[in-house]
Amino acid sequence: MMGDLASHILTLPVAVVLAIVFLLPALESSAFIGFIFPGEIALILGGVVASQGRVPVLAVLAAGIGGAILGDSVGYAVGSRFGRGLLDGTVGRFVKPAHLDRAEAYLAERGGKAVFFGRFTAALRVLIPGLAGMSGLRYRTFLFYNVSSAVGWGVLSVMLGYLGGNNWRHVEHIASRLGLAALALVAVGFLSGFVLRRFGTRRIARSVSAVTSCVVVQRTLARFPRTSRWLGRRLDPSDRAGLGLTVAIAVAIAATWMSLGVTQDVLGHEELALLDPRIHTWVDAHRAAGLNTFFSTATWLGAIAVTVPLLAIVGGVLARRRRSLAPVLDILVVYLGAVSLHTIVGLIAHRGRPPAADWIAPAGGWAYPSGHTSQAVAAWGIIALLVAARSTPRTRVLVGLGAATIVAVVGLSRVYLGVHWATDVLGGVAMSTAVLATWSTVRRTFLSPRATPCDIPGRPTTGFSRLTPQHRSLAMHSLTNRNRLHQFRPPQLQRTVVVIPTYNEAGNVTAVLERVRQETTGVDVLVVDDNSPDGTADLVKVHPAYVEWPLSADRSTAGAVFLLSRTTKDGLGGAYRAGFAWALERDYDAVVQMDADLSHPADRIPALLRALDTADMAVGSRYTPGGGVSNWSPSRRLISWAGNHYVRLVLGLPVHDTTAGFKAFRRGTLESIGVLDSVSNGYCFQIENTWRVVRLGLSVREVPITFVDRTVGTSKMSGSIAVEALIRVLVWRWREFRHHDTTSGQGASQDQTQPSSARRRGGRHVAA
Repeated sequence: MMGDLASHILTLPVAVVLAIVFLLPALESSAFIGFIFPGEIALILGGVVASQGRVPVLAVLAAGIGGAILGDSVGYAVGSRFGRGLLDGTVGRFVKPAHLDRAEAYLAERGGKAVFFGRFTAALRVLIPGLAGMSGLRYRTFLFYNVSSAVGWGVLSVMLGYLGGNNWRHVEHIASRLGLAALALVAVGFLSGFVLRRFGTRRIARSVSAVTSCVVVQRTLARFPRTSRWLGRRLDPSDRAGLGLTVAIAVAIAATWMSLGVTQDVLGHEELALLDPRIHTWVDAHRAAGLNTFFSTATWLGAIAVTVPLLAIVGGVLARRRRSLAPVLDILVVYLGAVSLHTIVGLIAHRGRPPAADWIAPAGGWAYPSGHTSQAVAAWGIIALLVAARSTPRTRVLVGLGAATIVAVVGLSRVYLGVHWATDVLGGVAMSTAVLATWSTVRRTFLSPRATPCDIPGRPTTGFSRLTPQHRSLAMHSLTNRNRLHQFRPPQLQRTVVVIPTYNEAGNVTAVLERVRQETTGVDVLVVDDNSPDGTADLVKVHPAYVEWPLSADRSTAGAVFLLSRTTKDGLGGAYRAGFAWALERDYDAVVQMDADLSHPADRIPALLRALDTADMAVGSRYTPGGGVSNWSPSRRLISWAGNHYVRLVLGLPVHDTTAGFKAFRRGTLESIGVLDSVSNGYCFQIENTWRVVRLGLSVREVPITFVDRTVGTSKMSGSIAVEALIRVLVWRWREFRHHDTTSGQGASQDQTQPSSARRRGGRHVAA
């Protein structure tokens, strides 16, 4: 009977058909006729009429989508005004009031998803609008999801009828089955939620634990310990190199296998390639004026004229916001890799395009693989990955669906416009997906920071190997507990010293001492002089606040100036290590390091010390928002910017100013990172300490400063210092890559009854 009624609708005048296409979706949820005559049938029939050329397809889309939006809005209003009363008098008699209240609260909080996905499910499409109104879901939220779902559902239903043509009965049967399948998935989801609420995650976790602790499983794990640990790491979703890397590898393998299979079929004119003429003929016979315009416009989303400027804009914005060149590198590698692979395979395959008489858009070059599709996958795929990397799970899903939709539309447009065979599009998707997944694998494996550069049994990492057992234990414990956050009140910093290394700074040392003492109260100053021939040490000794160590019994250290004279000059790192050792031996609670050339603003020392209330290390940053430089030449700005981004890219550090020399440390931080065992001598010493702090999971806070270039004296920067930084950064990253899997489970065996602030808070980075 339903089939006869549908057949009769196809014979009605066009105006009546459009009225039915509008009214049935409108009455589906407002008058509940959807239980008898589902609205998608009317839209499918409207698509069939459009395929016959009797009515424009855009008119059918407008009627169906408009009716769906209006009908659901009426259903929402009815539910908002009368819903609970009607429900209590009917179905509500058999349901506990508490359950109804819980359902209303759920829809009020998360009803947007129910409105969107309910449109595509049988039965729920009729009930969801009224339930949303009854629950008190804001109409603005309801309208957004209502319009979004109506557009998607309407386009899908009308296109099924339009492309199905005279086979509309089969298409309607498939659509009904899909609606029932969606309903079944919703039921399974609700059932799973019920099981979780009924039995609780703890009980399920206990069951899983019981299974994994059984004798057979334990024996298997004991028999293959390395394999078990490897599998555990590969499936760990919290590890950047865990589940994410496993998925990337799986996608790369699957896409590569698919691209090789499609290429073989194309070169051998077999299997999938045999279907290309049939698909081309069918598409050519079902073209319509409205679709011609749509696909002719949509295909530009994969053109070089659109993708290249888009990637340039996105790369520039992300690089500026994240203060890193990593997004630019990702974009260049993926896009250029996809374009290069397309060019090479195209020259090898030498496949011709479909007959030019069937084209409705210009085209050039070889057919296989599709260039537009390859570029669309590479461009929109890498944009989606970059945006999703620092987004919420919900945003990741939406971004992924958006990118997949654009790629699908571009691929369909190439086949619809007659310029490509179906396997051209399929091959382009597979190849660019393989490039995207392969680079993601390389990025996670080689260019992402690992847990720690701590020592490895039998093959120690430089510096960390000489940490004391207690400090190594504290550092490793901070890693293993970085995700266990607790309420924490930091201890007060009682004694602070500012360490200033000098060499030939006679023109600046007196001024810098005065500025530090003016801007701070009760803070000591230690000048570490490397036997300066210009008399720098003599100027320190005649300063009014200068005090010899050890102190006399009646002398307080508050605000005193001390001098540590060294007989040799062995670099900035050596001077700082000597100063830090001096401070640690005298039990200072905090240590500030700064240059003597007046480039570091002494008035920011109090801000650095305040930052230590919530961090283990504070950095006076030139490149965090609010920071900057003054009196620098363009060449120096470029060198500093490039060097800083080089360090961030290679080591994967989240700190904006990795080469900063104006820092404050807690005493425990200096001990944990083994600062006295560092090996860098030049300005690379600054990078090494920051790297160690970040890798041990300790917290960093950046305080913006304005760096002013020196006006007296000469800079100590040299070519050898720059080369040292370039080489050491690469060496550290290489050691991390080689040894990152061998540190798990070490340490944490010593006394841990006095955890440091870093262990209590977990590692993190904060920009002030």
